[in-house]
Amino acid sequence: MLRRKPTAITLTTEDVAIYEDARAREALLRDELRSLPGDRAKQQVKSREERLGLVGGGGNSRG
Repeated sequence: MLRRKPTAITLTTEDVAIYEDARAREALLRDELRSLPGDRAKQQVKSREERLGLVGGGGNSRG
C-alpha cells in the first residue's frame, strides 16, 4: 500500500473575503426578488370557486 502525505487546506483572509462577498451578493439578489408586503394586499384575492370557474352566469346548476 502506498502512503501519501495528508492534504493540507489553507484558507487566506482573501479567500474568506471572496466567499463573504459572494454570499452578500446572493442575499441582496434574493431580497430584490422577494415581493414587497404591500404588493400582496394590492392583488385581488379570489375565492376557491372563482379560481375553479364555478362562479358566474354559467347555467351549470345541478338540481
